[in-house]
Amino acid sequence: MIHKYLPALSIKILITIAAVIFAVGCGFNRSDKEKLFTKENDFISDSLFQPTGNAQLDSLLQLAAVSPADTNLAKIYKQIGYIYEDFDSEKAKDYYLKINEISNKFNWNEGRLMFADRFSVALGKEGLLDSALVILSQGLELAKKENNEEWIARMYSNKGLFYMVKEWYEMALSNNMEAIAIFEKINSTEKLGSAYYNMAATYNLLLLPEKAIEYCNKYLELQDMPQSMFVYILNEFASAYSLLQQFEISNDYYKQALEICIQQNYLYKLEEVYLQLGSNSVLLFDLDMAEMYANKMKEIYGSAEELNLYHGYLLLIGKIEMLKGNFAKSEKLILQALEIGIEYDALLLKKICYLLLSELSVALNKFEDNIRYGNELDLIEVAMAKQTAIRSSQEMEAKYETEKKELEINALKTEKHLLRFLTISVGVIFLLIITFLIILWRWTVQKRQIAEARVNQLEKEKQLIAFESILDGETKERSRLSRDLHDGLGSILAGVRLNFQEMKKGATMDYEALQCYDKGLRLLESSVREMRRVAHHLMPESLAVSGIKRATEDFILSIPHATFSYFGEELRFDHKFEEMLYRIMHELVSNALKHSGAKTIHVEISHFDKLISLCVKDDGCGFDISAVKQGMGLKNIRSRVEAFSGNLQINSVQGEGTEVNVEFEI
Repeated sequence: MIHKYLPALSIKILITIAAVIFAVGCGFNRSDKEKLFTKENDFISDSLFQPTGNAQLDSLLQLAAVSPADTNLAKIYKQIGYIYEDFDSEKAKDYYLKINEISNKFNWNEGRLMFADRFSVALGKEGLLDSALVILSQGLELAKKENNEEWIARMYSNKGLFYMVKEWYEMALSNNMEAIAIFEKINSTEKLGSAYYNMAATYNLLLLPEKAIEYCNKYLELQDMPQSMFVYILNEFASAYSLLQQFEISNDYYKQALEICIQQNYLYKLEEVYLQLGSNSVLLFDLDMAEMYANKMKEIYGSAEELNLYHGYLLLIGKIEMLKGNFAKSEKLILQALEIGIEYDALLLKKICYLLLSELSVALNKFEDNIRYGNELDLIEVAMAKQTAIRSSQEMEAKYETEKKELEINALKTEKHLLRFLTISVGVIFLLIITFLIILWRWTVQKRQIAEARVNQLEKEKQLIAFESILDGETKERSRLSRDLHDGLGSILAGVRLNFQEMKKGATMDYEALQCYDKGLRLLESSVREMRRVAHHLMPESLAVSGIKRATEDFILSIPHATFSYFGEELRFDHKFEEMLYRIMHELVSNALKHSGAKTIHVEISHFDKLISLCVKDDGCGFDISAVKQGMGLKNIRSRVEAFSGNLQINSVQGEGTEVNVEFEI
């Protein structure tokens, strides 16, 4: 039963109590405003890493220890810093500074933007909001210079968050609106949802619940948003309806959030939801439900000692005990909350505590305390009004400085233009003469450069034409020699072999003569085969008929311990190109056979899209590329490759073999 001496509590006072729990519900047992910022930060980060324990941190640290100092290492540092943010802000900042070092080393602006994003978050968690805003302003200038719309929007969104925590609500709304316009343009759904949430939270802090509900509804129109984010939107809905005194609707949203928190084990958010449900129950004068939700908070904290360091719980239980008529117990709890407010200089919390203590002092007949608490309440209100005025003046000053800077820039531009105009007007004749001389000089230089470039181009074309003529001549000569050997000498040798065979039929020879005859016939047959082999390699028939693949296969089959692989599309190419590729392959394999002492030789041809490559690899003795002089064979190969605008790469290690790669675009 409510004590008969307790003054009637207005709905306005109860809502104010709920508002303070909402506004400073982040908990002063942690660093000032850290929980509120941590909650927001979950959605401004783009890290793909979700920390779950030290095992993942150890794994990332081991990976960083063996990774080269490049942009990938910077991304690993980002993940490591993200984990450290929750329990060691200094280490997190150290790793973010390493990202900046790598970014400066490689002139990597994406890394600089990443640094500005994460380092500002780490500063914000330490309460260094002004420093964080300076870093973000630098990041915003860089993003604008890079014309990177996503990073521009993210910097605006982060600034909006910091201004909200700083309680510069106009600046917070302005920056968030800038971010929303860009996120909507580039259709960045997840980041847009975070910006909508920032707007809703800011409007609730401004006690403008209708606007908060508007942005909560905009968030709900988005698709595929994370469930963890949905909990925060439900809370903003509930807070807005609580401010509108529609407590039943508010409780419905809190209960939806409660179900998700229980399913996903969001313990920190769960304690907030229980606190808000308890506060709403107090506003509805349902003390049993309020006490039940307070007991639920006990289950989360696990110990009364830790729970008694949380001002929200102390206010809730203190209010319940007050409404029950247990004024002494209520006074003790409110005094504990007041100690927290004094320790962290939380003016709004102290105001609520003094308001409640003032009412309790009347109920407890402590009239001197009532006067003292009233005086303290007046001082708090003056301090809050002063703080609001200072904050407003600082916000106006920041806006003024920004506008002043823009005006100064515009004024400097105007002055520069005017000075330039006057200078041009006074010295127009002199400048015209100088300009004419410069143009004449540049025209002469350019003409000479164009002539030199044309001469160089003609020289290169001449060299290419000469080389192509050599290649054509070589091809024709090889074809002629192949035909002469095959058709001329081949026919003669074949005729001689037939005559030898006919002689044997009618002749009588002793054993020794027969042996000499058979030996000569074998030598003749061997000569025919060798002549055919030479004729074939001078101009393989399979190259003209079937193409590079078949010709290479035939050549490799004739060489022991040699293998051949072909990958990709099997197409015919220009006959000059096929001849050139075959000659390069032939020369490389011949070099391996002559000089490397290789046990195995592997030839590989690959053709994909507009790229064809040749690789000849052996397991021979290898050689030092820098120490060995290039012979005619290698010079011929380079000339052939350059004639067809290809790339040649030789990799060789003494004792480990040689690999030659040739690549052409066709």
